[in-house]
Amino acid sequence: MEMAVYKHSISFLITTVLSIGFINMLFAQEAPLQKLVTVKAEQQNLTSILENITTEYSIEFSYRSTIIKDDFVKNIDVKEVPLHQVLSHLLKDFSLQYKNINGVIVIFKKDKNTISEQKKKHVYGYLTDKKTGKPIANVNVFISNTTIGTATDQEGYYQIPINKDGIYEMVFSHVSYFHVIKFVTINSGAFQIVAKFVTLF
Repeated sequence: MEMAVYKHSISFLITTVLSIGFINMLFAQEAPLQKLVTVKAEQQNLTSILENITTEYSIEFSYRSTIIKDDFVKNIDVKEVPLHQVLSHLLKDFSLQYKNINGVIVIFKKDKNTISEQKKKHVYGYLTDKKTGKPIANVNVFISNTTIGTATDQEGYYQIPINKDGIYEMVFSHVSYFHVIKFVTINSGAFQIVAKFVTLF
């Protein structure tokens, strides 16, 4: 009888620890968007505003430099408001949107409002050097056993469209680095973005 109670207690403890860990993981993923920030800028470029937020609050943004034009300027003066409200205000006039992926705020262009566009799924991210942390351009990124692939741009970014659900083997290849293989899962849904941030060595 005592053994049964003991086993039950251990089971409860493990379940509780796992539950707390899962809750903490969800909280960590949502934390950046709920963070209270103070931002003040007059006719300032969007890139500069985002860089200031990163410097002030250690919030990491990820985006292609080409999607934010030099004339993307905003006025903003807010104090102690959640980051998600700030981003909504900053991005709404430029056809941009954001998504929190594992604590990184990824900014990307809004898809066109067509059924075919809404059904597309994308895998994207960036490649960096393990030693220097700098982006790596011209890395071949492709899905094994398919013709789906691309190369990273000068900022190390890539984007690959995948239209079918499933588990895919992604290969990252560059003549100056070891090959890296990562697996990515595409789930059901009208629209999905999956990020794979990869370090080469």
